[in-house]
Amino acid sequence: LTMIAHGKFFQKEMTSKINVHNFESILYKVTHYSCSIVNSNSSFHSTTEPPQELRGEEGAVCAFRYEYDESIEDSCPVSYSHESVASKEEAEAQGLVVTHYGACGVCSSAQDLAIFMDNPDLTAEGTECGIAYILKGFDSAVECYQNVGFSLPCAILWTYDSANTQKKCSDTCITKPSRPNNGDPPSCPLDVCLECNEIENGPVFAGLGGRTRRNSGLLSMIVRPCSQLLELSHPDPCPQTENPSMAPSGMPTAAPTAAPTAAPTAAPTA
Repeated sequence: LTMIAHGKFFQKEMTSKINVHNFESILYKVTHYSCSIVNSNSSFHSTTEPPQELRGEEGAVCAFRYEYDESIEDSCPVSYSHESVASKEEAEAQGLVVTHYGACGVCSSAQDLAIFMDNPDLTAEGTECGIAYILKGFDSAVECYQNVGFSLPCAILWTYDSANTQKKCSDTCITKPSRPNNGDPPSCPLDVCLECNEIENGPVFAGLGGRTRRNSGLLSMIVRPCSQLLELSHPDPCPQTENPSMAPSGMPTAAPTAAPTAAPTAAPTA
């Protein structure tokens, strides 16, 4: 597995099929099999299914189920699905590939994994999309996050994260671009903007998004305590890929973002 080869397959996935249950300031409606996120000032309307299962359950994981064309030897998957499973052991017993710890969410798709893998630091992109939200509104920010490569449901969640950071952390984040992510060792405290974002947005983003860098075993540019690092590998689903290896594991979270204008925002730190 190389990052490029891994990403090429994963970015074929263009939709997420995981349900959203709740988010502060989101107007939402729920049916038995789907939940539609609706923003009163937005034309975006995203329906995802099936309902999110095992959310908050200890030991639960989100796993990929790959489907192969058996008539073609050593082929890449022709399709895949992702589902929440009660435990890593249960997922592996079913032949599934665990993609992150915790139940699946709107950022659990292979497409979103590829973006996290290829971009250990999304600060510049998050800042750009935060400014788009401030200057042009919700729809422009969603489009901006989609242009980064995130699936539509995940892009919507990132935009709500930016909006809530703008509302609750703007005072601490206005000068974030000029500061490092962490203070001096050995404690390496989080920057105040990132700490505010983690308190105000972290649990909601992780709960609805499903995937974070930390629970996916991916590296980021934020220093975290070793106790927060979950070990997980991402094997290449294409058997013929040259020089197979595993994605890096054991390091933390999604990179921060902060808009440097009059009302900055910060990306999820979970």
